[in-house]
Amino acid sequence: MTDKIEPALSAEDWKYPIAEITVDHGSARETLKPADFARNVKELPILIALANAALPSSDPRKFTREWVSTLRTVADALEVLAKESEAPAVGVERFMAASYLREQADALESYLPPEGT
Repeated sequence: MTDKIEPALSAEDWKYPIAEITVDHGSARETLKPADFARNVKELPILIALANAALPSSDPRKFTREWVSTLRTVADALEVLAKESEAPAVGVERFMAASYLREQADALESYLPPEGT
């Protein structure tokens, strides 16, 4: 079993609109504002991709091709179970869950570099 991943922001941080965040770098503190991260929403996926790439391979928060592959494998299994389901409602729920997992896989994959790079 893996250790619990700590949240990036505390519950207190989430209570208020984020006007600025102070990041402690050990010997230095830096105050960041949302405008420092992205000029507009279109830049956020780029920043997410770059932040993900900066995480070490050992970080459990890092999106990987293995995550994407696992989500798609589970989606495929759910579709097989959906087709074999005798209860129509259960089959529909499984198809919906499979679709959701595929959407999540596509979203995570969009933050990864092209295969082979």
